[in-house]
Amino acid sequence: MYEPFAKIRKHVPGYKFEVVFDVGANVGNLTKQFHEELPLARIFAFEPVLSTYEAACVQTIDCSGVTILNLALGASEGTAHMTIGDNSEMNRVDRRRGDHVVQMSTVDHICSGRQISGISYLKIDTEGHDLEVLRGASHMLQNTDFVECEVSLNRYNKYHVLYDDVNGFLEPFGFGVFHLFEQTMEWIAKAPILRRANVVFVSSRIYGNV
Repeated sequence: MYEPFAKIRKHVPGYKFEVVFDVGANVGNLTKQFHEELPLARIFAFEPVLSTYEAACVQTIDCSGVTILNLALGASEGTAHMTIGDNSEMNRVDRRRGDHVVQMSTVDHICSGRQISGISYLKIDTEGHDLEVLRGASHMLQNTDFVECEVSLNRYNKYHVLYDDVNGFLEPFGFGVFHLFEQTMEWIAKAPILRRANVVFVSSRIYGNV
C-alpha cells in the first residue's frame, strides 16, 4: 500500500478517502495505484506534457473513477513554460528557460468547475513548483484533509521548494506535519544532511485541538 495511506489508516481509523488529487502524475503509475487501493475514491490526475499525459491515459484506461487532465496546476490560470528532462520525472515548470508551453489551471478553478467541495488527499510532486500549486488552492485548502509536498530540507538544495516556505504557507490554514516519507540524504553536496523528503501535512479538521 502507498505508505502515506497506510499511515493515515493506522492513525486515523475509519478515515474515508473520497477525492484524491495527483498533481504531477507523470505516466500514471501512482495514479493507477491510488485507484487500486482506493477503488471508491474519485481521483483527478494532472500531467501537463502531452506525451506523458497520453502514457498516463493508457496506464489508467481501465480505472473507473479516474480523470486524467492535460494541465499544469499553479497559482493562476494561463500558460506555463516547462523544461523537458531526459527522464519524464524531471520535467518541470521553469520561468527562466522553459521552452515547452503548456496550459495551466488552479486547484480552486478545477474544483469550482467540477463541483468538488473537498479534497481528501492533495499529492503534489512538481519538481520545485509545489508552493505555486498551493497558492492556487487557497480556497480549497480550507476543505482539504491531507497535503503531500516534496520539499527541500537544506540550503544546498535549490531544486525543490523549501520546507519552511511550504510549512509557513500551510500553517495559517491549520495544517501541521503528519509524517515524513522518502527521506533522501544530500548526495550532490555529499554532506551528512537530509536533502529532501515528501512531507504530508494534516488539517486541524482531522487532528482537532491539541
